[in-house]
Amino acid sequence: MLGTTQDDEILDGKLGGHRDQSTKVKAVINFFGPVDLVMMNAQGSTMDHDGPQSPEGKLLGGTVSELKDAAKSASPFYHVTKDDAAFLTVHGTQDPLVPYAQGVAFDRKLDEFKVPSLLITVDGGGHGRGFGESVDQAVLAFLKEHGFGKESGLKNATIQ
Repeated sequence: MLGTTQDDEILDGKLGGHRDQSTKVKAVINFFGPVDLVMMNAQGSTMDHDGPQSPEGKLLGGTVSELKDAAKSASPFYHVTKDDAAFLTVHGTQDPLVPYAQGVAFDRKLDEFKVPSLLITVDGGGHGRGFGESVDQAVLAFLKEHGFGKESGLKNATIQ
């Protein structure tokens, strides 16, 4: 969320002792994170993301389908602008909780706005089960590129 809402005066709020500091970040590593709360149920999952007792419902304070404006406000997908941080999304095609379509749609939306974005698809990968050395290497290369300016040559990829 922070990668798409940097320095947003409304979302930054008024709490904490460091309000004079920028909320800008250079890069975001998104491991299978939900990015569009409105679409979670429609994209397939082993759980009901719409109900008031779902994680999304608890965040919003009720049924997601009845709180669409709040769901959009709480979803990075609806905050994408050309000034966002660079994103690396890693998502498994068999994620039973956060649909793989979330990662794909978010990567495409970032691309539309010309935000540096890469999608590493883990073919057959689930939800948070360790994706192996190739993903670890991609994360390091991405951080070196966007944190220290070292060209990585990374591209969208599918790994087993």
